[in-house]
Amino acid sequence: MISNETYFINSDPNTTITMQGDTASVLTVTAYNQTDGTILAESSKGYTRLEQIKPDLAAPGYRLPCAIPDFQYGTATGTGVAAAYAAGIAAMIIEWAYFKGNYTTVTGNQISRLMMRTADRDPGYVYPNRIWGYGKLNAENIFKEILIF
Repeated sequence: MISNETYFINSDPNTTITMQGDTASVLTVTAYNQTDGTILAESSKGYTRLEQIKPDLAAPGYRLPCAIPDFQYGTATGTGVAAAYAAGIAAMIIEWAYFKGNYTTVTGNQISRLMMRTADRDPGYVYPNRIWGYGKLNAENIFKEILIF
């Protein structure tokens, strides 16, 4: 869909997150292969060109079961799938907070921070970093923390 003459000006392989993912108020999710723990090669890397920390989190994004065209089920891979996974966890937090009446003043920013704070981190890395952000999204850690809230 694009020509061979399309390219990044002053390209840098460590700064490949593009709009809207490089926006400060957006939770930016990268994808990893949950079967072997590696980052997907096609995932963009941060930080932003203004050195803001991005991505924020890594979420499973390899061959996740999902609905596909023609009323079928299959699998999908990529950062869009990982973002959908993270959005599903955010929706569960909203259900617990708003609809169950546990924290009716919670904000999207607080939910994002909770997701980042409870992420799994490999002791071999410094966090946040350009590949994993604040770590791997962990729904169990989130709900352990909010249930003692």
